[in-house]
Amino acid sequence: MTIIAGKKAGFWAPHQEATSTLAEGEGMTQVGATLEYYITDRDKAWWDPTATTVIYDGVTPVTPSRIDYAGGYVTLASTPSGAVTADCYYYELEALCGAYGVSATLKSDTKEVTTFSSTLNSAAAWREYVSTLESWTMNVKRHFFYGKASVTTAIETADANLKWEWSDPGTVGNAEALVYTSNGAPGVARDANVTTVTYTADSTTAADVKTLLEADPSLTLLWTLTYPTTDWNAGYHQGAVNPSVDISGGTDTSFNILADSESTAQTVTLTVAGLNSGATIAAAMQVAIRALGGAYSAVTVTYEGAPVTDYYLITSGTTGASSAITITDATTANVADDLKIAVANGGTSTAGNAGTGAGKVGAVSHTHASGGRDSAEIARLGTKVLCVMYLDIMTATLAKLEGVGHLTGLSPDCTIEGLVEEDLTFEGTGALRFHAV
Repeated sequence: MTIIAGKKAGFWAPHQEATSTLAEGEGMTQVGATLEYYITDRDKAWWDPTATTVIYDGVTPVTPSRIDYAGGYVTLASTPSGAVTADCYYYELEALCGAYGVSATLKSDTKEVTTFSSTLNSAAAWREYVSTLESWTMNVKRHFFYGKASVTTAIETADANLKWEWSDPGTVGNAEALVYTSNGAPGVARDANVTTVTYTADSTTAADVKTLLEADPSLTLLWTLTYPTTDWNAGYHQGAVNPSVDISGGTDTSFNILADSESTAQTVTLTVAGLNSGATIAAAMQVAIRALGGAYSAVTVTYEGAPVTDYYLITSGTTGASSAITITDATTANVADDLKIAVANGGTSTAGNAGTGAGKVGAVSHTHASGGRDSAEIARLGTKVLCVMYLDIMTATLAKLEGVGHLTGLSPDCTIEGLVEEDLTFEGTGALRFHAV
């Protein structure tokens, strides 16, 4: 009997209603100098044992002496003369659970085969045995079955990027929707599977939304909400609305810019020929600014909005409290007034900050967090599961044990909380394979 222990392990299974997918011409990798090969693309390593698998030596189909569907292993009957490939049907797996405190027990039944000589006084000195059937079990002490989903919302300012983490397993096939609306008083509410955040544009902050969520005890059980606490927000300069979008025929070409902690403003000069749209002007501004190098090398310029409500947005390439963009008029050939950038022309500069939660909640696209399972699907008591146990054997890479096992030692009607506390046992069926990763 051999016992192998590890700190972490993962368990996967195909969805109960999943069908296998055909993969043709998949490459196989040889195990050392043996006749064993495994599928190189490990995302396709859970083979459907009920479907036909064809192994090729070059272009010739061959019959392997053994196929292990867990892990996509084959043992050839003889040395191949060409590249080994496979046509196989595989399942896309979903995570069943993760675990800490894992041990695998490998054992082999034996049978005594001691023989006795018929010659007088020639007794056998030792008993002899042969290995017969091999088996394995995998035992888990601490584990977690929780299905989680997380999403970072696409909010106007980086400091307001709220990370919503779904913390309840929910129901089979559940898809949570997260919707932002600017109509009405600020609030957070959930109806069916839709969580709606109501905010006041340019007023409600990331910290406000977090406070609203945490004031609702039922929502707090479902969602965990965080916003960045490190340097996230970039400083920017936003021009006034309705600027010129065609300066191709003019003689004004320049404006001044000061980025971040620089002490001296730099003059930006445009080549105006062909600059007859907001997008082309913004692109030319970005190229000319970045050509200054240093703090200016990652500045971005975009043309935002639609006619009449449009403006030019110039954003620093850095984040944090020192991130800033200041635009002023050039002393000669000033084009800042045409583009309505610089404070003198109606523009505004906003400095970066260090993730205080003060970022304003702005225009947000609808986002969906998919996930969720119930205990009936998760438990899968008595069903076959792909067991993968990672081992640190003090080499340059991790190793893993991989095989198919039946989930046992678990009450079929236990709760989600019980799943976390109750020991699990996976009883092996077939080989337990060693594989370097």
